[in-house]
Amino acid sequence: MSNRNELVTVVNNMGLSNKELKKSIVNIKVAELTGKQSAWVIAGEYDKIIKGELFEEDFESKGEFASVMGVSGGLISQYTKAVEFIRTCESDTKSMFDKDNTTVGKAYMLACLEDLQDFIGYCQSEDINIIELSDAGLKQTIKAYKNMVIVDDTEEVEDTDTEEVEDTDTEEVEDKVAYIKELLQELTSEELKEIKSFIRTLK
Repeated sequence: MSNRNELVTVVNNMGLSNKELKKSIVNIKVAELTGKQSAWVIAGEYDKIIKGELFEEDFESKGEFASVMGVSGGLISQYTKAVEFIRTCESDTKSMFDKDNTTVGKAYMLACLEDLQDFIGYCQSEDINIIELSDAGLKQTIKAYKNMVIVDDTEEVEDTDTEEVEDTDTEEVEDKVAYIKELLQELTSEELKEIKSFIRTLK
């Protein structure tokens, strides 16, 4: 099935009502035969279908549509998230990412980061060129970055706990000193002399 006309025939035989959906499915199937270079075409068409709700006329749910297309609903969600990420980047003149230097997989992974700028700063400090990383390389770099963030957060918590303990210890000592002072004020001169004598024996 390497001919576009054959693909169109197959899609037409699916009995779909939405013409735009038919076009997108044909584009997806053609792109799948082309190879990795067409990954952004595939992602873009799925994004168009989902964002435009083109599947709703012919399918009861996104899951049913995904099943007919032979993919998971999760994969389609990854496609749409990657497209949204790269769309935002391409509208930002300061962004380093675009379709030419970023794969769909890398775009999705970057889109999932809570703080992209912090991650970029981490890579710069480690002399890592994000653009030159493969998908697998980016995955490992993100893993190392997240481990570093967890360690930093843990150290902050430990520091806070130590400060709280020190504050608590200080308060306890101050309370004891105040209590002793109150007791001393209630003692007679003779009792104070006896206590002083006892303290001298401890030295």
